[in-house]
Amino acid sequence: MRTYVRDHWRIENGLHRVKDVTLREDASKVHVGPLPRIMSTLRHIAISLIRLAGHTSIGPTMRRIRYDLDLLMAVLGLEKTP
Repeated sequence: MRTYVRDHWRIENGLHRVKDVTLREDASKVHVGPLPRIMSTLRHIAISLIRLAGHTSIGPTMRRIRYDLDLLMAVLGLEKTP
């Protein structure tokens, strides 16, 4: 039972909390049709790409990506062309 509870909270803190707090998913105005699921999937992809690139702080990394093309390319796994 303890393992189940611990695993539940690991998932909650690792993904759902990031989507709720950092990306403000609960405050989203998208409520109709398939759009909420699509937006949730896009948020999940963004978080996953950032973590796969080796970054653990999602919020600060997302803020840096806005102004740092090299970081964006690294997170996307693309090479920057000269």
